[in-house]
Amino acid sequence: MRVATSNRGDTVHDGKVVRLLGDLEEGGRLARILVEVANPLESTKGQPLLLGSYVRVDIDAGTIPNAIEIPRYALREGDRLWVVDSNNKLAIRDPEILWRNEQSVLTTKVIAEDESLIVSDLLSPLPGMDLAPQPATTTTDR
Repeated sequence: MRVATSNRGDTVHDGKVVRLLGDLEEGGRLARILVEVANPLESTKGQPLLLGSYVRVDIDAGTIPNAIEIPRYALREGDRLWVVDSNNKLAIRDPEILWRNEQSVLTTKVIAEDESLIVSDLLSPLPGMDLAPQPATTTTDR
């Protein structure tokens, strides 16, 4: 984990999360964590890390095996996904949603390599209906 003591990020300390505190931050109702930084007062340049300082923290949380990121707009009612299966038929999947943000979601890998995610609307989607997938189109600026 990296702890920056200024907006410019010119003073950086390495640290580690020691524990999750049992209360929420009052202003934003955010979870609070306790971060341990070895030698916080020593800095080769910039500012020392003082107790109670506001800092920006970047946490490397690792990776989630067998997860994929999909655009949030691809989720259908009830957090379902529409997939063109290997036989060009509609498959409706109920993925386990692991994480959400405004633009996308992380889910377990529910799409095989020979399948495609449907992001456009279908008029009357029925599981097993025949589909005629169109190649993806991309626009390029020339």
